[in-house]
Amino acid sequence: GFSVKPDYKRNYAIALEITNYLNAINPKLTRPIRVKTGRYNQHVGDCILVEMGHNANTLEEVMNSLPYLAAAIASLSGGGG
Repeated sequence: GFSVKPDYKRNYAIALEITNYLNAINPKLTRPIRVKTGRYNQHVGDCILVEMGHNANTLEEVMNSLPYLAAAIASLSGGGG
């Protein structure tokens, strides 16, 4: 069932590490982490769903933020990048 989330704690830790990295650069780069009831294939292993942009953002803003997200992912402890 969808209530089974064996990697929830690790996935949340990854999301938190990325969010903290980005917030250190500029707190406006992120929104709070949302924990939802769906699992979005996160039961498969260490993975998170990253949504880029918002209806108030332009494509240019999203594209400009990608290098920061890439750097945050590359910086993950434990070789996650």
